[in-house]
Amino acid sequence: EDGPYKISELAAKISGGTSVLNKYTDFILSANTEKGNRLQATGAVHRGPGMIKVYLPSSENATVFEDNLIIPWDTEKVKGPYKVEFNSMFGDELAKIETTEGFVKIDLNDSKFKIEDNIYVVVTSLSDPTKASDRFIIKRLSKGDKERINGALTQIEGVTSEQNALALYLLAGFYESNLLLIDAITCYQKAIALEPDAYKENFKEFLIRNALVETKK
Repeated sequence: EDGPYKISELAAKISGGTSVLNKYTDFILSANTEKGNRLQATGAVHRGPGMIKVYLPSSENATVFEDNLIIPWDTEKVKGPYKVEFNSMFGDELAKIETTEGFVKIDLNDSKFKIEDNIYVVVTSLSDPTKASDRFIIKRLSKGDKERINGALTQIEGVTSEQNALALYLLAGFYESNLLLIDAITCYQKAIALEPDAYKENFKEFLIRNALVETKK
């Protein structure tokens, strides 16, 4: 339900006690408090010549845990409609999606993606094909790491299993602390869809502290 919450009240829903939830709420709070220091540390981030800024991390942090993902991008500089192309590591086309929105949703269990461990993504303007994004990669998490994340998730599922904006925000913090940035991005996008005024600024702070947008010194 909407409204203010105390960490102790949320923790009461978790059978394992307060420590696990506190770990991730502390992470979120400290990350937001330190965003100025992180911004100063990262300085200006230049990720390539792409004219469409897709909010995806570089390859070292491109692993995903969930199968249902939301991939967003900046729509201010380059207006839609857009074409989103997905290719295998060998250059084979897996899927092509056209949209007027600033995001696409994909299901990695779809037959187009199911056998692929590495999927490349490019977003292009349909009105001007010279305006495109950099090429990004999405990588499936290894079986062992997936089991580890599953085990950690069970400890906080009393809160995060609910599909409300606050639960999604806490889940985003969990994924970010485990360097699953694409999963965190998906959670932020879902939270924003439910409560845009409450979580848009949190998403901007997330992008800055993880160097996913260009920033000024």
